[in-house]
Amino acid sequence: LLSDTPQINTFGGSGQGGSNSDFSGGFAPAIHSIGGGSSSATLVLINGHRFPTQGLTEAQADPTAIPASALQRVEILPDVWLDARRAVWLSRPRLLVVADLHWGYAASHRAEGNLLPIWGDDEIAARLRALLADYRPAGMLWLGDSLHTLAGRAAAEAFLQAKEVETIVLSGNHDRRWKHATAATAERDGFFFHHGDADPGPIVPASTLELLGHHHPAATWSDGAGSYLKLPALVASSRRLILPAFSPWAGGTPWNRQLQPGETLWAIGAKRIFALAGTPAKKKEEGGRKN
Repeated sequence: LLSDTPQINTFGGSGQGGSNSDFSGGFAPAIHSIGGGSSSATLVLINGHRFPTQGLTEAQADPTAIPASALQRVEILPDVWLDARRAVWLSRPRLLVVADLHWGYAASHRAEGNLLPIWGDDEIAARLRALLADYRPAGMLWLGDSLHTLAGRAAAEAFLQAKEVETIVLSGNHDRRWKHATAATAERDGFFFHHGDADPGPIVPASTLELLGHHHPAATWSDGAGSYLKLPALVASSRRLILPAFSPWAGGTPWNRQLQPGETLWAIGAKRIFALAGTPAKKKEEGGRKN
């Protein structure tokens, strides 16, 4: 965001018209040349709060000190935003998109005699309502596998019954028989949506950006000595997005070594989003997740 602001160039670099009046090596922004570059002429706010001053004398706020990875929302393509709450915001049609919610995961397992803790559905509902409050979308789209099984549909149906926003529900392999999953694909404003479980999949119009779920991509790290970290991730290219699973129960499928040429793996932390360089997929490896 800051790199698009007039007279701030790149993170870690001097802005046009910037100054380092306290000789600390920092740069005070001069937005539209207001104040002629004075360190006190431009108020720097991050999410509505004053950004702390930097430098030896703490005389100025230096926006180049903010790492791009610290942003909770990143524009990964024009008009396409990835939110750290595992959602995608399409600003042009004002559409909020989530995939693989797996409502009723615990209830489904308990119905089969597996005594999982009653947890997950309230967390899904709270996260969705927070996203709706922040973005105020014209609509929301659930990209398949909204339910884990029909036995766990109660919480999802209660959420839809509240009619907080118009919601399109696409079918996936877990919820194909659910009455609210009324279609397998959708197309809107240059975007094409489907769950991603069909093989072969639907024909994607050449002029659209494809959005799918199903695979639960994740980014992983290991130090080779036993420490291991996994984060939900989004796979992005100029033609396709594979969304992270929205479910708090989702473990995730390691994707670092499955990236295709031109794809970026966006790892999603609780408050940070990181773009990772992946290892190109080997020919013998499968590129998808089947569940």
